[in-house]
Amino acid sequence: AKEAISAAPHDQRARTLVGIALAQGDEDGRKNAKRALRRALAVEPSAMRPLLALVSIHMKEQDPGAAIELLERGMTEGGHPDVLQCRLGEVYMAKEDYHNAIAAFHSALAFNSMNMEAQQLLERLEKLVMTDGAEGGSYATPSRPSY
Repeated sequence: AKEAISAAPHDQRARTLVGIALAQGDEDGRKNAKRALRRALAVEPSAMRPLLALVSIHMKEQDPGAAIELLERGMTEGGHPDVLQCRLGEVYMAKEDYHNAIAAFHSALAFNSMNMEAQQLLERLEKLVMTDGAEGGSYATPSRPSY
């Protein structure tokens, strides 16, 4: 992977490859992975692969706030809004912020009504979260997405 950066130092794909490889390691590896992925995003801010890899690292480190910030920034850069909104919904689910998770999944579907992942996650979340509306509604604890 490091050879890829040597061969193409300004190629976001090479930096992304290095970041993804380093993310598989220990804490120091993840720290270096985040650095490589941030550099990849600096080269191409709308690149989805480094953005989603960085979000995944933040979630593994139990830092959903950083993941949300990255996803929101990614939406302003272009990218694929339905995919980013779907990931945002997953992060909110992990935070147990079900209201915002549902809103994110609805937003993903507004961008792309054929996004089956967003549809399935929304249906699963709504089934798990909403109970009888006549009783005022209460919340169950759905399983968290795995990162």
